[in-house]
Amino acid sequence: MVPAEKLKDIELFARLPDEALRGIQALCHEGRYERGEEIFSEGGLADKLFVLEKGTVAIRIQRHAGEDTLMVAAIRDKGSIMGWSAVVGTGRYTASAVCMDEVSVLEIDGEGLKQFIHEDCSTGVVILEALANVIASRLQATRAQLAGPPLLR
Repeated sequence: MVPAEKLKDIELFARLPDEALRGIQALCHEGRYERGEEIFSEGGLADKLFVLEKGTVAIRIQRHAGEDTLMVAAIRDKGSIMGWSAVVGTGRYTASAVCMDEVSVLEIDGEGLKQFIHEDCSTGVVILEALANVIASRLQATRAQLAGPPLLR
């Protein structure tokens, strides 16, 4: 079982009480991937949320069917969240995650986490707010990469 202290270091769970962390522990497993291995693929069933523990992961999207993929982000920071489609959205991954070196992740059962959020609404709000911040931050970084910084009015 993943230690509760490890969960407290993750942005999504940092503000949760110990009782909630114990519930989330049961949904977590540690995973290891080799360089070049795909953690999840664009369009695939989004069944897990991933938290980077070690390594670098390229987030890639396919602009048009049959074309090569385009790297939109390199995830390097410990604690970075990937595969949020397992918790929100269509239930399909919107990008692919490919290991650029040896990678260790925490894998969290998406369906179990969604159920946990629905059953404990006050804890669910904290998790979803943190997840929204992660998504907004990633979208802002992608926008800056593609179009430059936003114009402030």
